[in-house]
Amino acid sequence: MYEEDIITDKPVRLEIEGRVFTYRPMDAGEQLDRIDEYTQTNSQGVPIQDLKKVTLMKVCRIESVPYDDKFVKEVTGQDKGWKDLTDEGKIVFFRKLNPTILSMIVEAIQKIDSGKGDDLKNC
Repeated sequence: MYEEDIITDKPVRLEIEGRVFTYRPMDAGEQLDRIDEYTQTNSQGVPIQDLKKVTLMKVCRIESVPYDDKFVKEVTGQDKGWKDLTDEGKIVFFRKLNPTILSMIVEAIQKIDSGKGDDLKNC
């Protein structure tokens, strides 16, 4: 009845300009566990989210990219394919992407996380 309220372990397929990525959504428990990583307190003592950190945390949950390991190694300068990259290595890769492609990826992730990603399919 309300199955869509539960995040499953299945990655979600993102198709961006003909390129296929897979993304594993974060459930509420994990997001709460990591809240200190992306929340700061402003001068009035009010907690605020650092959107840059939230975005980087989420794009690092992309499990597969449409680029081969040779290309990933070339872009990151590391001798690792996508699956072996740390979050820091993935961030190096994403920082070198065309900003339009990165914006589309972030937008697709936001749709999924907001429950509006009906056009995006589970793998």
